[in-house]
Amino acid sequence: MEREQKYIDVAQKRIDAIQPEPFDLAVFSVQSKAKTAERVRFSLLLEHGYLQAGQILYFGKEHLQMAWLKPDGRLRTPDGFEGSIHQVGSHYMAGAPCNGWAHWYCEKGGQWVSLDSLREQFRLSYHLPSSLTAGSHS
Repeated sequence: MEREQKYIDVAQKRIDAIQPEPFDLAVFSVQSKAKTAERVRFSLLLEHGYLQAGQILYFGKEHLQMAWLKPDGRLRTPDGFEGSIHQVGSHYMAGAPCNGWAHWYCEKGGQWVSLDSLREQFRLSYHLPSSLTAGSHS
């Protein structure tokens, strides 16, 4: 700690010269946009026609593994395993945790589309808060 007044005065002058930036909530927010987006059940994509029962979904960007979409929203693999998009993804990843939204794809109009993209389209179509708009200020 400084004891000489001339050093104290210089230090105080430097402190007083600091101009704080205006507070911006968006800068200081630590909440993930994905966590503020409206939750969408996978079955809603099926119920609203974004996906069809019997449709083939492909796992991973290489699309080497697949599963059929059942009418109840579960997937069935060629080896007979059935479960949610997350469970079947984990099955393909030897039990590792899997976010099925990010790893499953379908073909739409000749393009590969992730389930996460379909979910965003659903949110936007129904004017639900999305990960694209969450936290934005209009």
